[in-house]
Amino acid sequence: MKFGQFYLLETPPGKDHSVVYHEAFEQFRLLDETGWDAIWLAEHHFDHRVPEANYYSITPSIHTMAAYAAAITKRIKIGTAVVVLPFHHPVIVAEDFATVDIMSKGRLLLGVGRGYQFEEFYNWGLDLDESRDRFQESLEIILKAWTGPFEYEGQFHQIRPVNVLPKPVQTPHPPIYVAAVSPSTYEWVIKNGYNVLTSFLDPYPKVFEAYEQYHKVAEQVGLSGKLDFPLARFLYVADTTAQAREECRESLLWYFRTLLTSLIAPPAEIAPPDQDEGFYLDLQEKFRTISYEQILEDHSVIGDPDYVTERLKWIEANTGTQHFIGWTRMGKLAPELVCKSLRMFADTVMPQFKETTV
Repeated sequence: MKFGQFYLLETPPGKDHSVVYHEAFEQFRLLDETGWDAIWLAEHHFDHRVPEANYYSITPSIHTMAAYAAAITKRIKIGTAVVVLPFHHPVIVAEDFATVDIMSKGRLLLGVGRGYQFEEFYNWGLDLDESRDRFQESLEIILKAWTGPFEYEGQFHQIRPVNVLPKPVQTPHPPIYVAAVSPSTYEWVIKNGYNVLTSFLDPYPKVFEAYEQYHKVAEQVGLSGKLDFPLARFLYVADTTAQAREECRESLLWYFRTLLTSLIAPPAEIAPPDQDEGFYLDLQEKFRTISYEQILEDHSVIGDPDYVTERLKWIEANTGTQHFIGWTRMGKLAPELVCKSLRMFADTVMPQFKETTV
């Protein structure tokens, strides 16, 4: 099994943003040195809240961050989770990430998605309802740009004959991962031969049902065993399970009850007129009142090395996944605890899965 780490860079009030970045960079070096397989970087933009607020993410320039991660590491894969394609011209995405693939000597994993936060689309002057079509057109252009000279006449982009340079190191192109939640999306992703990135927020029973469908669709199109379906969960390991869960309590409750609750619905002043207020209110109430026990049960792998090992084997048995993405750098968690957990996982848990590494 391969193991990665996800970085959103959620930021609590008063924490200096440059400190947040450089703490993450030190963790990137540690991940590279201790045998982790991938770093996964998120993209988000804007925040309508005032300074000193809780910030969901401070990672708008994902290609810059990926390039720096490549420069300070030697072997670990550099993944994106995800580049929000409707926000960018696809030729620029192709250029930027071909450059990252060159800088990393072929270590790029390009994860892409269509986005979901209304406020981001509003501030870019984009229609969220067009996100699927914009996404699919952009991905098509990126792949054409990476594999040869091309021209394109689409709904959103018109490109005269060009040869986009440089080309990536990996041929025919870096592995493509697509964020997918709904059945219509993951079926399209798998049928087109792309890998699937999943959500941290679905509870395990729903996750297991989804993975059963992933494998069925892959088998139907002759791609069984050829695609990567990473599973993502909050991850933390400490000397004892009680210690691990106590050290994570404040950070996880802060993420669910504060960040997610404030993020779910767009601000009232820019909300679309047909917004389903009941739907958003129900989600806000769900996250505002979620118990720590429910977070541990449905969204996490947190405990001592033996517990974490057994939980991961349980996940592997129920999903068939050979790639686990952990989220250990939780906004309020002290960086020294994050590093201790990352190192302990590498030393005590990873070896238990060495025989199934692909």
